[in-house]
Amino acid sequence: MSWSVIYFGSEEIKGKTLPQIIFSNTSWFFWAVEEGVFNNKGRLAEEAREINYKARNIKIPQPQGKGKLLASYFIHPHTHDLDHIVFTSENIKKDIPFIVRDRIDLSVPFEINCYDKKGGEILIEAVKTLYFKDKSTTKTAFEDFFENKDNFIF
Repeated sequence: MSWSVIYFGSEEIKGKTLPQIIFSNTSWFFWAVEEGVFNNKGRLAEEAREINYKARNIKIPQPQGKGKLLASYFIHPHTHDLDHIVFTSENIKKDIPFIVRDRIDLSVPFEINCYDKKGGEILIEAVKTLYFKDKSTTKTAFEDFFENKDNFIF
């Protein structure tokens, strides 16, 4: 698939495809979706819908014989931002609030606090660790990730 290139926005956004943007500025992507930035933009609007769905439904790779892993998103008690994420099959008891999901949802920091850029970076690093261990994190790698249906829950 050939992804559309963004020709508007900040220098951080211009010239990138949506798979690149989601891996570099997650909070901007979810803000843009929420604000309707991609509406009436033809093919780009379709790609934004696809990325929006997939970014909220990334499969957690499951190790053999360890039970089903879940994603526990821990929220900092004072800042109310995403603090960290843990993948575990165990029931976690902590003093700080957290959200548990059966998938990696890159929109969680935006849902908690739409200005939580650091939370987005925490989740992106988790996805890179799980899916790009020894691989290059290039434009092509990010686009290939979003083209591989095996990476997502449908």
